[in-house]
Amino acid sequence: MLAITLSIVSLVILFAELWLGIVVIGWQGDKLFLERSKTPGPYWMMMALHATFCIGLPTFAFIVGV
Repeated sequence: MLAITLSIVSLVILFAELWLGIVVIGWQGDKLFLERSKTPGPYWMMMALHATFCIGLPTFAFIVGV
């Protein structure tokens, strides 16, 4: 059940980041958000990282049996 919940939450966050064009990269600091129009390279790097977690964490939870 946790794997399904993680999958749904992760995919909703990923979809929202794609739709809005803003990626959250930290909780505090100077660079809290990255905008796709201003910095496309770091934006897509963070999207690739988030997509890896969106697939990796639920898959790991499923394999472990959580």
